[in-house]
Amino acid sequence: MTAMLWVSTLVATALGFATPERHRVDPAADSSQLVAWHQALRNLRPDPDRGAAVEGLVLERDAARFHLDRGTLHLLPDFDGRTYGAVFSGEGRFEVAVPDPLEAAHVSRAFDVSVEEPVPFRNAVFLFNDLTLTELEPSGGWVPLEPSRDARDEVAEASAYLAGDDGWIDRTVTLPLVNGAPGFFYAHFSERRDDPLMFTIDLLEAEEIGLHQRAGRDKRREVMSRFHRRLDYESGRSLPQEALDIVTITAYDIEIEIDEDLDVVGRAEVTLFRRQLAYDWVPFQLYSGLDVDSVRWSDGSAVPFYRPDDRADLWVDLRSMPSDTASLAVHYSGEMMDRPENLWVRLWSHTTWYPVYEHGRPIPYTLTFHAPDDYVVTTVGERTHVETAEGRTTSVFETPAVRAVTFNIGEFDALEAEALYPDDPELTVLINERAHRRLGGMVAEAGGYLLEQRDMADMVAHDLRNSFTFFNGVYGPTTVRSFVATEIPYSHGEAYPGLVMLAWNTFQWTSEKGFDEMFRAHEVAHQWWGIGVRPATYRDWWLAEGFSEFSGWWYAARARGSIDMYLERLKETREDLLDRRGESPPIALGTRSATSENPGDYQMTVYHKGAWVLHMLRTLMTDTDTGSDSLFTGMMRSFYNGHLGRTATTQSFQNAVEEALGGSMQWFFDAWVYGSDIPTYAFSHDYEELDDGSVLAHARIRQEHVPDDFRMFVPILVDFGEEGSAMVRVEVTGPVTEVTLPAMPRVPDRLEFNPFEAVLAETRTEGWRN
Repeated sequence: MTAMLWVSTLVATALGFATPERHRVDPAADSSQLVAWHQALRNLRPDPDRGAAVEGLVLERDAARFHLDRGTLHLLPDFDGRTYGAVFSGEGRFEVAVPDPLEAAHVSRAFDVSVEEPVPFRNAVFLFNDLTLTELEPSGGWVPLEPSRDARDEVAEASAYLAGDDGWIDRTVTLPLVNGAPGFFYAHFSERRDDPLMFTIDLLEAEEIGLHQRAGRDKRREVMSRFHRRLDYESGRSLPQEALDIVTITAYDIEIEIDEDLDVVGRAEVTLFRRQLAYDWVPFQLYSGLDVDSVRWSDGSAVPFYRPDDRADLWVDLRSMPSDTASLAVHYSGEMMDRPENLWVRLWSHTTWYPVYEHGRPIPYTLTFHAPDDYVVTTVGERTHVETAEGRTTSVFETPAVRAVTFNIGEFDALEAEALYPDDPELTVLINERAHRRLGGMVAEAGGYLLEQRDMADMVAHDLRNSFTFFNGVYGPTTVRSFVATEIPYSHGEAYPGLVMLAWNTFQWTSEKGFDEMFRAHEVAHQWWGIGVRPATYRDWWLAEGFSEFSGWWYAARARGSIDMYLERLKETREDLLDRRGESPPIALGTRSATSENPGDYQMTVYHKGAWVLHMLRTLMTDTDTGSDSLFTGMMRSFYNGHLGRTATTQSFQNAVEEALGGSMQWFFDAWVYGSDIPTYAFSHDYEELDDGSVLAHARIRQEHVPDDFRMFVPILVDFGEEGSAMVRVEVTGPVTEVTLPAMPRVPDRLEFNPFEAVLAETRTEGWRN
């Protein structure tokens, strides 16, 4: 390690770059305040000198009420000069008036908790930085009172949940407590001690109110519901998350040294502006396998920090910050990648390889990598400098303001593919041919796969290039001028500005069913949806994933020259959605669609149902006479160009749809984005021959599994065989809809309701009944 660093220092010095230094300090010596808070939270206990019997006490916190009907109340011992907690034991009830119907339905459906009925509890622990202490004050004052066993056990349970033996502390609770930030409230309460609920008010969250449960293997807090304060609903406005951030990161300058064993020495210089002066300690995230060697201001002075062992949390103390805007240098080292079977290099985290402050704000980056010259390093941005000496390569990349960066490293061969059209970017495909040759004996025909090891880089490049051209045509050009695709030893894909990471197996074979074309095109489509147009909040995330999923299906059908693959994908995802009918969440829950009980709901809802929504809009906006979808493509292009480089919301997309159609589409978005019902249509028809020889078709549609006011426009295909066909669109609403189609010259060969999977529904045909 020492010799390797000496060689790289020579290279870096010759090129004018500073090599990261290793500064070894003891984190605990700089983090006494955080250590003390961890110990306090780890050892919560009732104060025997400050107790009281309570009866009929009501603690109201925004949308929630805690009824302490009868029992005992103890304060927790003071810490840091203030009282911050209390514990109740006895009989109590919790009520919450969830103001958002979507949220209320989700709590009931996904967690089997009714928000319309009080939830009983026997014990509760309250933590607070608000007026709770004043409201709990008994009329006779606090008196010595021996805590009950229930009170002690409940505090111990909450304590173990908030702070672990290994130094971990729940940062969403610790952040306001350690900083003494006003307005914070946390309640940990239960009827059965091993099954608690948590209610929080956190003024640093855009949606300040949260209801949580303990779930998952690690038993951490799972969001059941999130919503705004009553004042926000009354005023009709709320602050965006960016305005609530403690700091604003304005630039990153990151330098990474990678040795032959793939060990890392890193320096991240973070330029930040302090927004919230009431907060001194700020949490960053850095991969848990990396040791933090030092944190320093630009003048070299040490910055107190706290880093629990084997945890990604990195707490930084800003009290010594020299001015409102300053640069913070974090020096770190350790292991964050390996190379199993001597094939692909595997990064253990693509996101926290540098200290990340959770934000959604685009930031410019300067990225410098020093690595052995038999490896290729690729990342986001433009490579502005590269030089090799003494067996090591230094590469410098500059990025415009982006929301996230990553990198990849490996023994890659590069395929350069020039742009075919003016709006297309130059394309580079990085593939580890050596690794694929070692896997040459694989047999993958089972499951519909064809082994396609010949010219796979060309095949991948073909899809990437053609999908870029296709999306440029239907959505409008991106700002990307150069594009890199690289493989990773995982089964998923990731997209960044001008960079996609694709699963290794899409470079190994191509599925007969078109999954690989869809997968590759999906990641390319993120240059438009998710990067070019950014979802404003987690609730709008389908604008990235659902739009890209639909785009992948759309491209694959064009690439294969067949609609059959597209229809097959619709059928497959429809069956998955029907299997969860009545239980799956609506699209508008965004990234919270997944729960610990049903983690697959996120992909099924945000990806697949989101793609279905676009498919249904395209069908709805297609001209039934000409078959042209120009109204849909024009709307999508207008929406993209109008939001390029900015954020978009579900409401702004609804506005774009309404502008294109010239009327309200609230009914559609209520049903398919904010709702989770899926209809069943039972279709029957009968023919009536008229005196002039023409024929009328009478159709009846029975609608089930949805509310009576559920409505949708569904097409009927009238097929005359070789003589042609026609499409008629009918409005279906209520339990029974009866329509008579326009007169026809003869009885058609076939009458098909909901052809081409036009509407997400279960459809069956039944006999006509007079």
